[in-house]
Amino acid sequence: MEMSINSCIYIYGFIALLLFSLNSCTKKKADEYIAMATEVMYSNPDSAQFILDHIDFPNKLTPLQYSEYLLVQSKIHRLTNVSIKNDTLLLKAIEYFKQTNNIQKLAESYLEAGRVFEEKDSITLASTLYLNAFETALKTDDERLKGFSAYDYAELLEDQLKYSDAIFWFNKAKKHFSKTNSKSLRINTLRKIADNYVLNDSIDQAIIIYEQSLKELSKNSVSLKPLILKNMAVAYNKKGEQEKAKFYIKKSISSSPNNDLYPIQHLILSDIFRAQNQIDSADYYQVYAFKYATELHDPSLMYFAYNTRLDRTLRKSRYLEARYDYWLYRHNTDSISQKQKYQTLRNIESLYNQEKIKRKEQELIVQKQRFYFLITLIILVGFAFFIFYYKRKHKQIKYLHSDIEKKEEVIDSTKSVLIEKLNIYKKMTTWYFSSQRSKYEKLLNESNKLIFEDNNEFTFNIEVVSDLIDSIYDKFVEKLKSTFPELTEIEFQICILSKAGFNVNEIAEILNKSTHTIYKYNSHIRKKIGVPENKHILDYLDLVLQK
Repeated sequence: MEMSINSCIYIYGFIALLLFSLNSCTKKKADEYIAMATEVMYSNPDSAQFILDHIDFPNKLTPLQYSEYLLVQSKIHRLTNVSIKNDTLLLKAIEYFKQTNNIQKLAESYLEAGRVFEEKDSITLASTLYLNAFETALKTDDERLKGFSAYDYAELLEDQLKYSDAIFWFNKAKKHFSKTNSKSLRINTLRKIADNYVLNDSIDQAIIIYEQSLKELSKNSVSLKPLILKNMAVAYNKKGEQEKAKFYIKKSISSSPNNDLYPIQHLILSDIFRAQNQIDSADYYQVYAFKYATELHDPSLMYFAYNTRLDRTLRKSRYLEARYDYWLYRHNTDSISQKQKYQTLRNIESLYNQEKIKRKEQELIVQKQRFYFLITLIILVGFAFFIFYYKRKHKQIKYLHSDIEKKEEVIDSTKSVLIEKLNIYKKMTTWYFSSQRSKYEKLLNESNKLIFEDNNEFTFNIEVVSDLIDSIYDKFVEKLKSTFPELTEIEFQICILSKAGFNVNEIAEILNKSTHTIYKYNSHIRKKIGVPENKHILDYLDLVLQK
């Protein structure tokens, strides 16, 4: 008996050490993922997001890890053009970095939070955060951080039509960017200063700064040159010197590396000719502005170009031409509208899935705790079985067989047990696809043998899931295939796995695809089976297949 008690103590100690080691490894991995995502996010933000998605339970990280995770996640969202309106948890990171006096991270968090609340149109809070970012950055040696804090605050002031204040803060940004190795940041800031002088009707001062910017341009600054030349043309046109304006806008067009600026460049050229009362030339470039805006799918520029041209054609009583322009405008804007609606639908679906994952996190935490408890229980039961093996061998085997027979009878007779069986298979699948599969291999094989009567090694089988789903949900899979034969095999599998309760990340891992690819397949499924915007795919399938 004494030996058994001592052995149990050793077993409990081993289990505690094992659980501690697992927890420590998880947190160490999180550090590696955050560091890797930080390293690649500016060069390849999509890959950075993929790396960060490997952290399963962000809210279970240490306070430092969680704060760094929130900061990196917000930066990646901004770099991938994902809305950052929902990244308000950055305020938690600010509180932590403030408490730990981490000045560098605190300044970065203030800056990112300012961008978040600016996108949310919380202008007062965004202004405060930008100012805090700048004041905190002054305590560091990071000149880029100081420059961007001042630059973003200046842009916020510019949007509020406070041009004098914006010039003041752009000058601060220029001062700090000048201390970095990035010449393009300084020149771009000079351009913004000149732009605000134009908006503030200080044309001569703006032109001086534009010319200074052009002198400082290097051969590699191909993207800034056409912007500066374009804005110089606007300044000269506003000053009344149309020939100089014409010269600079044509230089801007010829130096553009691509056609992104063509619509606005041709609109400016049209305005210059109109200011010289050369209406035919103005109309000519107006047509080209509309053409390039259409090619770039820019609705605002298309609308402006169309209305200006419509006014000219109606004045000249060219009704047939006006009618054709109207048809062309409607055709192109309708096409853009449909694409925007589709993109909006994808964004909404993405947000929904993100929220769904967040709601599932607490359930996953509970499942993780149950898993640890189950491992502990199995070890203890195995140890007890080893101690009393010879005395209780036949009795325990008989009891086990009896227990299995009873469970089989219950499984055959009740739907609730089938659901539990599906949940067990889901849990086994999670273990199977985990990075530590070898640790669970014996448990998986024994569970597969006892519960699913399969003596082979456990591997994930979609047919097992399909059979369980059919049994539980009244031939769901059979009806799905007969009702929607146009779905591909992988789309059928995604529907089945979703019905079984697997989330997007789990489905992606099972099918060896990225989460982004699964989202794309979900979009194709919605389109093929005609899911309304306000319906979830599974809700819609349940409704249709019941009929």
